[in-house]
Parts: sequence; structure tokens; C-alpha cells
Amino acid sequence: MNFKYFFSEYLIGILIFFISCTSGKSIQNRAKISLTESDSVLVKQRLILKKYAFCKCLTKKYSADSTLLNDGSLAGYLEIGSYGNRAYEAVDSFVLKTTVVEYSSKYKRKLYLMQCLDLLMSKELDSLVKKFDNNLNLDENK
Repeated sequence: MNFKYFFSEYLIGILIFFISCTSGKSIQNRAKISLTESDSVLVKQRLILKKYAFCKCLTKKYSADSTLLNDGSLAGYLEIGSYGNRAYEAVDSFVLKTTVVEYSSKYKRKLYLMQCLDLLMSKELDSLVKKFDNNLNLDENK
């Protein structure tokens, strides 16, 4: 089996699993609190910026992988997001800073996907994204 094909299928499987886990949390949260329309837009835009950070991390860590180089997800999240340039620049800097140190494996394997998922779920990224709530341009929300 071709390694690139296997890696692509593995990555897609992990992403589907993550999305399904995240969807369950939003349903639970909706049962606990009532979101107004503007709140739900805010939550959606925060998630888009976090997904942008995840894609940025993957493209940084797998810089030579042709599958990721040909994928347009990073640009796609930039297009559908409503944050200003400052938010994306801050996220880019955060990703570069946090991915300098590599995770170590006892079997000497690369743990890039683990590192990017941890970045996505980190409190630090969550705090960073929330700092830019005032920079949201909701008039251009797609």
C-alpha cells in the first residue's frame, strides 16, 4: 500500500473522529445554555479560526507532504472566516512558536498529528482566539 495514500486516509479518519466528538459537545452545550444568533455566529467563527490554526500546524509540520501542499483547507478557512488580518497573523505566530519544540516518542516516531490536535484543543489557542472577538466583522459573515 502506498504510504502517502495510507497517511491521507489515516488523517481523514482522525479528522472525522474529531469532528464527530466536537459535534457531540456542541449538542450538550446547547442543552445547557440558550445561544442567541450572534452568540452562535461567534462560536462558529471561533471554531473556524481554530481549524485554521490546526491546518496551519499540519502544513508547518508536514511541509514536504504533497497531499497537504495541494490541499486548500487553510485558504478555505481564511476565506470563510470573519476575523481581521491581525487575528490570522497572531494565530500564525502562535503556531510557529508552539511547533518549534517537537513531541518525542519512545519509538522515535514523529508525533506531528498529535501535536497539532493538542494545539487545536489547547486553552492557549482558545484564549488567543477569544482575544480577537472584537475584531470580528459580522457584517461580512458568510
